[in-house]
Amino acid sequence: MRRRPTLWSVMLLTVTATLILGPPPARAAPAPTPTGASQRCVQGTDPDAFTILHLDGGRGQTYPPAGLPRLADGDMIRIEPDLADEVDVSLLAPADPWDIVTPAGNPQAAGNGYPAPLMNQYSLLVWAGGSPFQVSRPSNCVMPGADTVTLGINDPETWDNTGAWDVVVKLYRAPVHDGGFERQTSGAVSWPWATEGPDSKGIDLNRGFAHTFRNNAFIRTSGRNWNALTQQIAVRRNTDYVVRGFIRTTANINTAFFGVRLPGMWPPTEVHFGPTPGGGYQLVEKPFNSLNNDVVTVFAGFWGVGADGWMQMDDIAVLSS
Repeated sequence: MRRRPTLWSVMLLTVTATLILGPPPARAAPAPTPTGASQRCVQGTDPDAFTILHLDGGRGQTYPPAGLPRLADGDMIRIEPDLADEVDVSLLAPADPWDIVTPAGNPQAAGNGYPAPLMNQYSLLVWAGGSPFQVSRPSNCVMPGADTVTLGINDPETWDNTGAWDVVVKLYRAPVHDGGFERQTSGAVSWPWATEGPDSKGIDLNRGFAHTFRNNAFIRTSGRNWNALTQQIAVRRNTDYVVRGFIRTTANINTAFFGVRLPGMWPPTEVHFGPTPGGGYQLVEKPFNSLNNDVVTVFAGFWGVGADGWMQMDDIAVLSS
């Protein structure tokens, strides 16, 4: 709003938000090559879910709204405001051409006291786990730094704003969470990953063994048991995917397997490999179709060979077509 006195009685106004929730499509739109959540977001292909946030007076709303799963590592959101929508920020002030604003706001820089000084006054802002940024075009792809984001107007007082902005938020899920193991905080494997088998498994935290960044996971055994890391992931039905990861093994391991398990189907959709050339990281990937499933299990593991051997893995992802 423009500078004006605050009326305490108006603060009793009850603000409501209209949410229109869209189910994910039954089948993903085809793409020339499998892509991750970031690429799908930039390309504007079918989202996994969409929501229309109705920002009454531009007042802040949280995404995802109550009742929907929170955002996870690797997810992307595409923000598409209707730049023709208008909010009146000065109901109690004399008429001014700048009083009626779209999500672009007006070109005057906000001063101290605004939620985002130096950004456009009355523009649409997004808080995604850090400092706010301005949504200045019809579509913006955001990798959230938290499990929710907040959208709202760059206005220090919104109680007397009228009008509304409708903002479409499209969600692009990364099926595998923490595929680079960067959110693991100890040497023990923890959520969202699980383990199979009785032998040693863990996380190398910043030990210089990772394919990228700091961390990687490992399995080590001198026995003959099956050991693996697994993660259940959400998928869309009847959709083509590729599971991929970077894996390396000792020279004596030729019993490694990587792939996905579909409920009620055997054998798994998997790659049998090993040892990896020169003990270095090798890209291992396997295409699969989700069929009539909403959940599948990604796994990476090996059968022990009765002598000391290990597997290290990193950067595991499931790409969607």
